[in-house]
This record gives sequence, C-alpha cells and structure tokens, in this order.
Amino acid sequence: MNFFSTRIVGILHTEACLKNLSEEGDALQLPGIDLLEIRLDALPHGCLIPKKWPLPVIATARDPKEGGQNNLFLQERQQLLTTALSWANIIDIELASAKEFSPIITMAHDQQCEVILSYHNFKTTPSLKELEALASQAAQADATIFKVATTTSSEEELERLLEFQQLSHPLPVATMGMGSLGKTSRLRLAATGSALVYGWLYEPLTMIPASTQWSARELARFIGDDY
Repeated sequence: MNFFSTRIVGILHTEACLKNLSEEGDALQLPGIDLLEIRLDALPHGCLIPKKWPLPVIATARDPKEGGQNNLFLQERQQLLTTALSWANIIDIELASAKEFSPIITMAHDQQCEVILSYHNFKTTPSLKELEALASQAAQADATIFKVATTTSSEEELERLLEFQQLSHPLPVATMGMGSLGKTSRLRLAATGSALVYGWLYEPLTMIPASTQWSARELARFIGDDY
C-alpha cells in the first residue's frame, strides 16, 4: 500500500515509450505506478495509440503556451482529446483553455471520464491568494482535480506551494515544483497530500533538464512502503 495518498503517474511521450510499454505487457511490470499519462502533443502526427492499457490513462494535448510540443493549434488539441475520450480514463486540459474545451469537459463527465484542469507557471510560484483563486476557477469549470506546476527555484517558492497544498480546497489538488527544487518538491508535496506525482517512464522528458526529473519507478520506490 502506498504510504502517501498520492497516485504516481508515469509519463509516456515518444513512440519508443509506447513500444516499450507494449513489450512489458501488463501492470505487473509497473509496480507502484498507478496511472499513465500520454502526452499527445509530443507524439508524432498519426502515431498509433494502443486500444488497451495496463493501467488507467490520463490523456493530455498540452497548449504550447504551457509547455506543449509541436505548436499544436487549438482545434488540433480539441480533436486529439475528443478522440482520446474513447480510451482515456482522465483528460488533462489547461485551466486557461477551459472555456474553449467546455463541450469536451461535458462529454468527459457524461462518459465517466475524470477531468484535470491544470496551471503551469515557468517563471515563479504565484501568491497563495492567486493560487486559491485558480483552484476556485477550476472547481467552477467542473474539474475533478486541479493540478498546479510552478517554478520552485527558491525555498520560499517551495514553501508557498507546500502551504497551498495543505489548505482546504473545493476539490482535490495536485501540486508539483519545477526548476532547481523540482525533484525535492515532488517528494515533499506528496508527503503533504498532493493528489498526483509525475515521473517519466522509459525516457526522460526532453523539454526540461533531466537533472530536475524523477523517473516514475524511482518515485514508486521512494513513496512506497519503504520510504
């Protein structure tokens, strides 16, 4: 049993990652990992998506303004996530795009698919007041989970994110840091109740420095019973 309440997410972002997953076969080969995230924006156009998965799946097509790859247009992202509703258990959409994706959010709920509304800040960690306002917006936009990823280059920024995680919220919150304290933040925020913690599966993400990332298997070991 996981010592923390958090669920560990393994990120798949290349065709090679998908191939490795298919070769492993089932969830028994992924001990301690609870979910898979498929970065549709990072995969090449026309990439074959499996119809069956060994674990529940989050599908996301990230906005280029919030770290998305391949400069996808809004309509391309909408199409990718609409199609993903046929196989995903959860979809992840930027909170800033919630209005444009409102019909897809409604479709997701109609199909018993959870909805993560996410916020990414690659410069800093906003004030507690700003973060609380964003959580309220996510709840009003029918999110199941609100995900926050902010830059934690100082202990002050990380402490602010930790404080935000421990506040009472209208919905479950997943928090994570990026930057120099990014790796430290994943463990500390998991310990304070972050709903999700992310790590790469098979290959580190190319869009951020490898030194700031955990693998999902490492997180499974550190956050498991033996932590």
